Amino acid sequence: MPDDISDFLSSNPSLRELDLRWNPFNEQDIIYIADALRNNNSLRKLRFGFDDPYILPHNWYLLASIVFDQTSLNSAYDSNHHCHMEISPITYPIDKFNMYQDPILNRRKKIYNILSTRNRNQENAAHFESD
Repeated sequence: MPDDISDFLSSNPSLRELDLRWNPFNEQDIIYIADALRNNNSLRKLRFGFDDPYILPHNWYLLASIVFDQTSLNSAYDSNHHCHMEISPITYPIDKFNMYQDPILNRRKKIYNILSTRNRNQENAAHFESD
């Protein structure tokens, strides 16, 4: 199953929405899905079940980091700006990202989010040296 989902997400340019609620995923399945999403620019909406018992909290963070990797400005720039994921808001409020149809606008919002957070914490200068 995992290779099928990964291959399907990687190679199906006509797929726009995918509903994966209440599927019995294991950790490796989530890794396959996340890897497939890194290079997928056609999928616009991916749904997972809210409080899905099959997806552990650290897997929510893995999925969320594909849509918005906050570790640096470069990683945010390289994130997937096309796919809006509906996942558990209790664990990670990623549904606020990629909510626009325009991937350029989504990218700008993420970079602004990082810069404004760093500015609020007075950390911009230190991060610019490492980014």
